[in-house]
Amino acid sequence: MNWGLRIAVLLIVFVSGMVSLVIFSFSKNIELVTDNYYEKDKLYQERIDSEIRSNELEHDLTIFQDDKYLTFSFPENMNREKISGKINFYRPSEATLDADFEISPSESNSQKFNLAAFKNGFWKVNVNWNYDGNSYFKSDTLTIQ
Repeated sequence: MNWGLRIAVLLIVFVSGMVSLVIFSFSKNIELVTDNYYEKDKLYQERIDSEIRSNELEHDLTIFQDDKYLTFSFPENMNREKISGKINFYRPSEATLDADFEISPSESNSQKFNLAAFKNGFWKVNVNWNYDGNSYFKSDTLTIQ
């Protein structure tokens, strides 16, 4: 095999490798963390303040997971009728599974979610709630099995 043929074979292998790399990269689904992340970035300081306010509570929101349920227990000293807000379930690997729920505590100041309604895997949970004109924020991660 002469040197001209070797160069041609090397060039064909290189070009076919580049074409396959481009095809592979276009077939990957790349999802952003959120669609409008610029707007959410502006609200970040408010979130930090809410998180600090939550950490300063005598009894903070607790998130408990057992075999069947995920339970959000709000502080006992808060009147359940004055608590409002949202619970956001965020799935980093699959944005179509993200879900938002309105906060509606039961008589025991807690809210339960059946784990069977969620796909197994890693989840981030963000809780934004308001009480007496103050906003609070709590974030946690969980693995559903």
